[in-house]
Amino acid sequence: MIISFIVVTVLSSQHLFSGGYTVIKSPDFYFHFNRFLGVIESLAAGQGLSRINTLFLEGWGYGSPMFYGDYLLVIGFVFYKLGFTALTSYKLYLMTLTFLCLLIPYYCSRPVVKNKTIAYFIALLYALATFRMYDLFVRNALGEATAFLFIPLVVLGMWSIKTEKAPRWYYLALGMTGLLVTHLLTTILVTIALAIMVIVDNKAFIRKWDAFSALVKATLLTVGLSAFFTLPMLEQLKLVPMRINTDPILQRSMFLTDFGKLLEQSLDNVALYSANIGILLLIPIVLRFFVKRDEQNMARLKLADYTLVIGIITLLSATSLLPWELLFNLSFLSVIQFPFRWLIITTMMLAISGGIYFYEWSRLFANAQVVRVFMVLGILLSTMSYNQAVRLAEGEKVVNETAYQPYQIGTGQEYLPVATNRDWLKEQAGKIRYNQADIRITNSKINHTTIRFDYRDAKNAEVALPLLNYPGYQALEVATGRKLSLKIGAHYELMLQGLQGTGKVEVSYQGTFIQKVGLAISIGTLVLSGYLVYYQRKTR
Repeated sequence: MIISFIVVTVLSSQHLFSGGYTVIKSPDFYFHFNRFLGVIESLAAGQGLSRINTLFLEGWGYGSPMFYGDYLLVIGFVFYKLGFTALTSYKLYLMTLTFLCLLIPYYCSRPVVKNKTIAYFIALLYALATFRMYDLFVRNALGEATAFLFIPLVVLGMWSIKTEKAPRWYYLALGMTGLLVTHLLTTILVTIALAIMVIVDNKAFIRKWDAFSALVKATLLTVGLSAFFTLPMLEQLKLVPMRINTDPILQRSMFLTDFGKLLEQSLDNVALYSANIGILLLIPIVLRFFVKRDEQNMARLKLADYTLVIGIITLLSATSLLPWELLFNLSFLSVIQFPFRWLIITTMMLAISGGIYFYEWSRLFANAQVVRVFMVLGILLSTMSYNQAVRLAEGEKVVNETAYQPYQIGTGQEYLPVATNRDWLKEQAGKIRYNQADIRITNSKINHTTIRFDYRDAKNAEVALPLLNYPGYQALEVATGRKLSLKIGAHYELMLQGLQGTGKVEVSYQGTFIQKVGLAISIGTLVLSGYLVYYQRKTR
């Protein structure tokens, strides 16, 4: 199985090694590659995973790690340490995501469908789905593409809570925690979908005490495990006025399509300029009409039909059939930005139903195994065809030396303080600004989020530093260890104030009390959960 998934990963990623990297549509590639370079820089310097990425904005520092968790990017750093270039390591990381996106749904769906062949089909349909490939290779939406890894865990957890006497609710908690630290918008979508599911099917989820208590426990575990990420993020959002891209004009003009057009584009099986689900997830729906229920497949087909309905509902929700211009007036929906994001849930649901329908349809033939082999080959050929379209698509070709663009922070410049802008940052990058009549500065050194300098003849002087003021910075008088006063400049830059006489200053990012509390809560939750699991197994 592992070897098979490795082969599938290579076949579905072959265009990555046709020379350089083609940025087809979205400049978000540069944003995520900058994230990756920041992880390399931070880990290579022995600083761990920093909350401030100074590869962005020519050293000003960008708080993206507090909103897009960089934890899985460590996998790419391993490739880098093995001697590959940064760009090649990034490509290998993308391939690793595909491999994991085969492995995780396979093992998550096996307990649900209780059939290895069906689980294999589900894994193929999910990992090779056109929308996931579009997210990964065309939109370069690495955060959303990474979120695909955790949806199967959520599904397994919800299925277990709904159907099993001893619910494995911890899978739901693990999946939601993974979503939270990977991609917030997908987390919001999944939370909305789960809330609707629980309300609609309240008999299974609310009126049954075992199921309801399992949902509560999963929620509490998610809150505890993710506290190291969510509490610091909420703190930053509260203390720093930031750009959050919820522009309704952008939402109306980008990626909103009608159902007929989405269906037509899916049948064409090419998603280079707009999102669709591709033909792989449509064919099984047709096969459903040829499959009949019997005692052997009744439970499986019931599950397949259930997930098919959810898949179709979320598919319709991604189109203009819903009045999105009105819905985006609701703040909790406006952050979604693009309705097509619902297709991530559609993909999971249709992959489950599709895997079951493929298997049941193959049972109609005397040589079912042969039919299944040809079905797998057909899936691979469809994927390789899309892969070829991506390889031949027009776009900006980048190589290792040109892939780094420090001022590419995403289309909406999210999480950049509203008081500043990129033009001003470019002009002042790397400059320590001060009035020479008030202070003399020498021996200045800038190293990531740390700035040191000597000063003399200071007369209640102010010094503007080339660092954006995300809460967590600390300034010390080196000789005495005395904390110095910091304030926010007009462009949200960090400023020292009240310097007197002679001395040596060190400014560095030390984090906040809330960050330490969040980490303590997560560690405590992890230790307590581990102990409870150990105790439960021991008492059995």
